[in-house]
Amino acid sequence: MDRLRISLNCCVRFVYGLNRYDHVSHLQANLLGCPLDHLYAHRSCIFLHKLINTHSPPALFQKLIPFRGRRLANLIIPRNNTATYASSLFVRGVVNWNMLPTEVKRSRTEAGFHGKCLAFWNSF
Repeated sequence: MDRLRISLNCCVRFVYGLNRYDHVSHLQANLLGCPLDHLYAHRSCIFLHKLINTHSPPALFQKLIPFRGRRLANLIIPRNNTATYASSLFVRGVVNWNMLPTEVKRSRTEAGFHGKCLAFWNSF
């Protein structure tokens, strides 16, 4: 994660024409939309929202199991036996999805969901 952060800082300095030792953390959110720490969670939630609404690819959609109570729109976390699968985009995406408020999960349009999800991860 540190190497990714260093690379991102270099990109931010290049885009904004800053010197090597200028502080750039406040400008990262302008490029990414949210802090780097929450970017993976945000993108995984967008992936799951598209998967739920388009049912594509079917092999992944079949692995999504809704929780019994439909009021919260939560998903059951897939069983995982290895650390690699537990840290996969799909499993971490379900965990992050369950963290979202219900009104965010129920957004039907992609733009509406993207905005509400981004606001949630920026306030988190």
